[in-house]
Parts: sequence; structure tokens; C-alpha cells
Amino acid sequence: MLLGMQEASDDAVQEFTVYLAEDYLKLNAYTRYVRGYWQNRNGKLEVKPVGLDKSSAVISIKDANCLIVIPPTKTGIKAGEIVKAIPLGGAIFP
Repeated sequence: MLLGMQEASDDAVQEFTVYLAEDYLKLNAYTRYVRGYWQNRNGKLEVKPVGLDKSSAVISIKDANCLIVIPPTKTGIKAGEIVKAIPLGGAIFP
């Protein structure tokens, strides 16, 4: 919505695929967007959640360079699985 208000093009936000660096075991009935930090570790893109996973915990925003897209799951997602991520402003796209 913010990009639309700025009259940005539709391709301004690009998801990329990345390996989850640590387990995310929270059960979800809907897609979640978790603050995360991605990095290139030995040629492999990895991402991990940063800070508390609560909408009220805004302190972790400063440590995030992406949003991890966590699809609905009844079992959680294990480390090493592939997920999608959305880079945040200022982050260099991989």
C-alpha cells in the first residue's frame, strides 16, 4: 500500500528464495510475515528471524533487512527448508 501511495511500479517489491537458518515452529493458520535478517553464508542465502515475533515488539525492526514469508503450517518449518523473503528498504537485493 505504501509503495502504491508513492506511485512505485508493481515490480518494486521482489521476493527471493532463501534457506531458513533455524527452526520456526510456530503453527500458523495463515501466512505470516516475520522480521528477518538474510545473509550470504558461503554462497548460500540464509535467513533467520530477529527479535520477538510479536507485532508490538517494534525494537526488532532495526535488526531486520527482510520479511520472511511463512506459509500456513500445522507443523512449523525446519531449518534448511526453502522459504521466500521480501527485502526491506535499504537492504541490497541478493
